[in-house]
Amino acid sequence: EPPAEEDTGAAGEPWGLALGRLAVDGFAATLRDESVQPTAEIGVESLDLEIRDLSNEPGAVFPTMLSLQVNRGGTVSLDGTVTVLPAPVVQFALGIDGLALAGAQPYIEQLADVSFDSGVLDTEARLASSPEEPLSFEGDVAIRDFLITETDLGTRLGSWGRLDLDGVVFSAAEEALTVSEVRVERPYGDILITAEGQVNLGRIAKDDAGGAADGEPESA
Repeated sequence: EPPAEEDTGAAGEPWGLALGRLAVDGFAATLRDESVQPTAEIGVESLDLEIRDLSNEPGAVFPTMLSLQVNRGGTVSLDGTVTVLPAPVVQFALGIDGLALAGAQPYIEQLADVSFDSGVLDTEARLASSPEEPLSFEGDVAIRDFLITETDLGTRLGSWGRLDLDGVVFSAAEEALTVSEVRVERPYGDILITAEGQVNLGRIAKDDAGGAADGEPESA
């Protein structure tokens, strides 16, 4: 008669995993995106990440903090919680301070012949994501010292000292965006209508082929 098997607990009982703290300090990296021309380069001088109380228990909440310093200038921080099981749920306080917009230049060039000469982004907001709400944003946004110029001529197209968007509320689930108040300091816009009736804003736009649209109909 074979020996009796030892009782090792309920069959199929899942493994329990736990980690008190996961930390990354001073991580630096550079991302090159060659799908656009000129090549976009996004660099992080220093990234700090801390996640606490990790486990695979359903409903477990992981306190999470992230801060990074962008090489072009500016900082981004996230402070909040993450839940993975039974479904991902994220809640963060977002802070952006002095983030240089020049990093978006290679992507803007695909759409228009303009240059981001200056401009920085500041944001204080609450971010959340859940199965019911893929993405929600509530907070204030400011863009300071903004200047765009026409690439070919180098002429100033638009600028402002400061643009404030207060009370911004976005909901992906409701497909809604509201802004309580908009304030602009020292706005400037240069719109030129030529003798031929063309507008300079039409000149800077690019067609689907990636070239500049001249506003003239194509000949048959």
